[in-house]
Amino acid sequence: MTPQDDGPLRELRELAEPVRPGFLERVRRRIHRRTLMAQTVHLAWLAPAVVLLEYLELALRVISGSTQKDERKE
Repeated sequence: MTPQDDGPLRELRELAEPVRPGFLERVRRRIHRRTLMAQTVHLAWLAPAVVLLEYLELALRVISGSTQKDERKE
C-alpha cells in the first residue's frame, strides 16, 4: 500500500476512540470464564469415559487372572 492510498485508513484512524478503563480487564475475565467452562465441560465428558475404561480393564484382568490360575493348577 502506498502513502497515496492512505486516505480511508486516515479517516478511520481519526474516528478511533480511546479504550475505556477496565475494558481490557473485562475482556480478559470473559476469556478466562469461557476457558474455564470449556475445560469443565471437557472434564465432565472425559472423566466418565476414563472411569469406564478403568472398570473394563479391571474386569478383563480379573477374568484373565482367573483363567490363568485354572491353567496353572492343571
